[in-house]
Amino acid sequence: MKKVLGLDLGSNSIGWTVVENNELKDFGVSIFHPLMNEKTELSQISRYTKIITSRIILLTVLTIILTIISILDISNWQFWFNLTVASLITTITLLKK
Repeated sequence: MKKVLGLDLGSNSIGWTVVENNELKDFGVSIFHPLMNEKTELSQISRYTKIITSRIILLTVLTIILTIISILDISNWQFWFNLTVASLITTITLLKK
């Protein structure tokens, strides 16, 4: 059983897909809206910051869980390790914004 995770990391979005045995199993995209301009209201910036912070926390927890699974599941460790690296890259990308 071969599983492949495909990622498309853009400047304002992250696209992903999961392929198993040459069949598309799942896919999706998450779009992050940048701060519009200097005239953006403080409440919008605060809301945007809260959303990004919650996503970073969620992705950090996901990275930790995937790391533990990759250690415990010896037979599919490469799949879980790839997911761990992908979620870590996503978290770092969000931190740089």
